Amino acid sequence: MKAKEKALSVNGKNIEIITENNNKITVVRSINQVKEIHYYTDKDSVDSDGTIILNDEESKIVAAILNGIITFSV
Repeated sequence: MKAKEKALSVNGKNIEIITENNNKITVVRSINQVKEIHYYTDKDSVDSDGTIILNDEESKIVAAILNGIITFSV
């Protein structure tokens, strides 16, 4: 996995992650607490295959799930 961070002009930060499978994920953290997650099936793609927009609370819940802090019984 490779990750790099870029500052956006005024809006916040952009973190780009290239996965082991050569997918690209871009996370945009705006100053207004909105988070955008863009998914690309090819690391060289310019247009994303999908976008998710999360508010601050939603992004914290997703982070907790990914970190194993919140678990669910099946």
